[in-house]
Amino acid sequence: MLRPASMLLARRPILAARARSFSTDLPAAPFADAKFTEACSKVIPNMEPPKTPLSFMQPHPPTPSSIPSKLTVHFVLPYASELATIE
Repeated sequence: MLRPASMLLARRPILAARARSFSTDLPAAPFADAKFTEACSKVIPNMEPPKTPLSFMQPHPPTPSSIPSKLTVHFVLPYASELATIE
């Protein structure tokens, strides 16, 4: 029982020291799948390549790198109305 706990405690600083990338550090994903369109044009050169879900999706707006000054949190109690009628 103590052996696994000591292993977990010894492993935690190693995991915490590892650097993690933020979403703003990641490269932007390509809008269309270039490999798929290239493979389709090799197989069927006289037709347009089929549309993929990536071609219909809009790119995400850029993620702000700073924390917003005002943060609004809404707490929802899904059973509040049912409990109000019982009590």
